[in-house]
Amino acid sequence: MPFVETGRLRQHYLERGEGEIILFIHGSFGNARWWEPTLDLLPEGYRAIAPDLRGCGRSDPADTPTDYEIATQAADLWALVDALGIDELHLVGHAYGAAVALQMTLDRPGPILTLTLIAPPSAWGVKTPPEALQYLEQMRTDRELLVRALASTMPGRAPDVFFQSLVDDAQGQSPAAFTGPALALERWQAIHRLKDLHLPVLLIWGEQDIIVERQAVTETLLAIPGANQLEVLRGVGHSPHVEAPETFVRTLMDFVTEDYDAYMSPHARTE
Repeated sequence: MPFVETGRLRQHYLERGEGEIILFIHGSFGNARWWEPTLDLLPEGYRAIAPDLRGCGRSDPADTPTDYEIATQAADLWALVDALGIDELHLVGHAYGAAVALQMTLDRPGPILTLTLIAPPSAWGVKTPPEALQYLEQMRTDRELLVRALASTMPGRAPDVFFQSLVDDAQGQSPAAFTGPALALERWQAIHRLKDLHLPVLLIWGEQDIIVERQAVTETLLAIPGANQLEVLRGVGHSPHVEAPETFVRTLMDFVTEDYDAYMSPHARTE
């Protein structure tokens, strides 16, 4: 399991395969392990990289809520990309990680071939009620509550051994990571910059998602010029890559393997 020193932090990541690079960014309460079902199913010709964000998994801990600012996480990942010598990549983000992926693209669109956003939070910002923040904080010491919360994000997944490993990982994250992403999403807004995105963008949403409403995803779709499709996956909730990895990988590969030469010609990417 490789690590890289980026000058910002010591970051752990999973890696599989060789070829075109796909960078996978996990969401709140997650780590790189959430992408293992996806990585196991990717076809030949692709090199998958799935990092642990700061404060999560085996990457350096992060002790304050400001460590989880979207811009901070995006800068961390660009430092990782540069440290690994990556010139171009496909970018995939889930939930909080979708906001980070979107911020990465806004900051530096040139190297990104395609962008896939799974259950993306609203680019208008997401307000978390005080009682919900208390609920998140309580999960630090209440495993049963944490189990119920994670299970609600993946109704299509049985509470098997893999699910329990995700709970264990969430329990082991930095204390500030329980509320830090939610607080960061309150301060983050990207809506006024979405018009600047002119690259192929796919949005994925599970019809049983109880966290992100379809209307919010549709509004994001309409606000991004490069967003050419929204895939609604049946029978899954907030975490389709964990609940139905075969369907997710098929949807992702159909998107990234399309011929975008004609699409990109009037929308030249810039740094």
